[in-house]
Amino acid sequence: MPPIIAETRPTHDQYNRQRSIDYIPELDGLRAVACLLVIAFHSDPGGMFSGGFIGVDIFFVLSGYLITSILTEEFNRNGTIHTGRFYIQRFLRLLPALLLFLSAYLAVAPWIWPGHPHMLDALVTGTYLSDYAYPFFQTPFYIRHTWSLAVEEQFYLIWPLILPFLVRQRHALIILTTAWIALSLWRLSFIGAEWSTYYYRFDTHCTGLIAGAILALVQKGWSFGDAGTKIALFGLFAISLLGGIERSTLTIAAAEVFSFMVIGHIASGNISPLFSFLSAGPVVKIGKLSYGLYLWHFPIAYYFREQSGFLVSVSVTFTLSLAGAFLSYHTVEKWGRSMKARAKLRPQPASVRVTET
Repeated sequence: MPPIIAETRPTHDQYNRQRSIDYIPELDGLRAVACLLVIAFHSDPGGMFSGGFIGVDIFFVLSGYLITSILTEEFNRNGTIHTGRFYIQRFLRLLPALLLFLSAYLAVAPWIWPGHPHMLDALVTGTYLSDYAYPFFQTPFYIRHTWSLAVEEQFYLIWPLILPFLVRQRHALIILTTAWIALSLWRLSFIGAEWSTYYYRFDTHCTGLIAGAILALVQKGWSFGDAGTKIALFGLFAISLLGGIERSTLTIAAAEVFSFMVIGHIASGNISPLFSFLSAGPVVKIGKLSYGLYLWHFPIAYYFREQSGFLVSVSVTFTLSLAGAFLSYHTVEKWGRSMKARAKLRPQPASVRVTET
C-alpha cells in the first residue's frame, strides 16, 4: 500500500489511525541513521565517530520491536504462531542477499588478502556462527561484522518458540525486563576484559532485541514525550562521538535505553520535527537498502581505511556499498520477495506492517 499523503498535518488521533493501517517511513529513516553510524565507525574506528558501533544496538532494538509486534499480532489473532512460515519468511528475506555478498567476497577477497581461509569465513558466516566463531577463533576476519546477523538469526530461531508461552503469563513484562537486566549485568561482569572477547556474542549482546520486545509489548500510544525523546537523541549522538568500543560494557545499555525511547516515540504516532528528517525520501531509501549496505560495507571499509583518510574511506565505502546494496535489492532480494508472494505466504497484518524486516 502506498503511503497516505495528507495535505494538512493530522491530529494525534488521525496520525495514529493513518499509521495503524500504513507504513511508518521514519523507522526506515532510523535504520538509515544506524547504518551510516556503523559505516562511519568502521571507516575510522578511532576517529570522529568512535562510538558509531551503537548503530548496531539501534538495529537490534528496532528488530526486536518489529518482530515481536508481528508475532504478537499473529498470536492475538490466531492463538498461535506459525513458526514454519516465520522461518521461511526470514530465509527469503535474509539469505539471498547474504549469498550474493558472500559470492562477491569469495571472488574478490583472495586477490586482496591472499593466503587467508576465505572459504572458511564464508562457511561460518553462512551458517550464522560468527558471533562465537570470531571471539574464540578469529574467524571470519574480514567479514566479522556478520556477528550481528548471527545474533539476530539466533534470536529469530528461538523467539517464536518462546513468545507464545511468555505472552500467556500475567507478568510477561516483568520477566522480560528481568532478563534484560540480568543479561546487561552479565555483560558488565566483563569490565576490564578485552572487548573482543565479549562484544560479539549472543549471550552478551542480545539485550537490544529483548529491549525491542519489551517495547512491542508495552507500547500502546505511549512515549516519553518530546522532551524525553530529545534527551534520548542527544544521548545517542553523544555516545556515537565519545563512546569508544573499549567502554562498550557501559555504553551498550545506554544506547539500548535511548533507542527504546526514540523508537517508542516514533511508533506511538507522536508528531515531532524529528519526522521531517527521518521521513525524507533519500533517508527512507537508504533505510530500505540498509541490510545490503551493512552486508557490503565492512571489507570495503577495512581495505580503504588502511589506504586513506577518513573522508576518502567513508565516501568510497558508502558509494561502493550502496552500489552493492542497490544491486542486491533489485535482484536477489526482489526474487526473495516474489517467492514469498508466489508461495502465498500470509501477509503481515496491516497494524504491524511498519517497515520491511
